[in-house]
Amino acid sequence: MEPILIHDKSFVPFISSEEIDKAIDEMAKMIDKDYQGKAPILIAILKGAFVFLSNLSRAISIPHEIDFIKVSSYAGTQSTGKVKEEIAFKDYLKSRHVILVEDIVETGNTLQFLQNRAIEMEFASMQIVSLLLKPDCLKTKIDFYQIGFEIPNDFVVGYGMDYNEFGREIKSIYRLES
Repeated sequence: MEPILIHDKSFVPFISSEEIDKAIDEMAKMIDKDYQGKAPILIAILKGAFVFLSNLSRAISIPHEIDFIKVSSYAGTQSTGKVKEEIAFKDYLKSRHVILVEDIVETGNTLQFLQNRAIEMEFASMQIVSLLLKPDCLKTKIDFYQIGFEIPNDFVVGYGMDYNEFGREIKSIYRLES
């Protein structure tokens, strides 16, 4: 895999599509086991998690639903620290088993906000699955159900994640060249 240029920044290969597929298969096996008979609903946080949700959903063999919410906290390559809810959780989620599907977790502020919303809405349960986690950036305690990869505090693109809306289509994950 060669470096790529998106806008004015160079990105280098970081996590291959094969490594991602392997992590997703392991996550799906655990969901199949733990959610047997519960018909969970997988909810992706748009826009970044749509690719992850799509592939995770296809790897899960038990009956499940999918849905989407949209929150934002990014401007360029930096988190603003403020969560903006653009598409909210739906009312029908009350008493449902929800698996929140996130592409990348940095500060945890967005997830803390969504955990509080889930409590208010009385979900039967809510677990968090994230493809990537930057543990050195966490500012709040989050209990994760599953994490694909722990990574350093590098800016990444690909596999649904973007740099100013470009790079989502890349099949692997690239990091900003230092």
